[in-house]
Amino acid sequence: MSAGPDRDGSAAAAAAAAAAGAILALREVSHSHGALEVLRDLDLGVRRGELLVVVGPSGCGKTTLLSVLAGHLRPSRGRLERSVQSRMIYQEGGLLPWLTVRENVALGLHAADGRVTAGGDAKVSELIQLISLKGFEEHFPHQLSGGMRQRVELARALASEADVLLMDEPFSALDYQTRTKMRRELLAMLKARPRTVIFVTHDIEEAVQLADRVVVLTQRPARIKKELRLDLPRPRLPADPGVAAAEQQILEELDLT
Repeated sequence: MSAGPDRDGSAAAAAAAAAAGAILALREVSHSHGALEVLRDLDLGVRRGELLVVVGPSGCGKTTLLSVLAGHLRPSRGRLERSVQSRMIYQEGGLLPWLTVRENVALGLHAADGRVTAGGDAKVSELIQLISLKGFEEHFPHQLSGGMRQRVELARALASEADVLLMDEPFSALDYQTRTKMRRELLAMLKARPRTVIFVTHDIEEAVQLADRVVVLTQRPARIKKELRLDLPRPRLPADPGVAAAEQQILEELDLT
């Protein structure tokens, strides 16, 4: 495990290094909702293929940060630089309840007339196989477990041409065993169909098990307090060397020890 520098004297150099070659970058970004300042002076670069995890205190602005990165919110100050398409995966999921598993996955293909484009049927079938839901193609969301619905949501995102997946606590509503399984499945899906991922979570164990890099935010207005690079092999288990130490370091940054 290696840890990135604190955001103090070397902050400018660290930000410049992170932004070099980035496909998505924030430059001195601040954002306010009316009189409420949510983000302050964020410099952040995301490289192609990186799995970046964002953690921070509850209510500090993590979802606002994702919305700015997605281009859904224009920052009050600073600028967003992006040369890629992105897709958001929300905490509650976004499956359409009147569509089947196959139809929901097919939505990711963005056919102009709502139908699957040429070759799309095969691609949808391949993705359903990838998420281990073969045989459930004609089921509706209410007939699936929470973990199965999240797998369909991931498959729909992977069906799209989006280079970047923005994930807002996608597994938080699941029980512990299902969350653990979904982490493994997410990594397997990304190995099969690589994407750049920015993943927001409150779960420190989840952050360490998934991330190439963890960004720790301060209380609102959120600034970047710490960056940790994790050079640990995957899959990562709680007892693996370096994992507990990384979790402890993040807990200390969040003042939770």
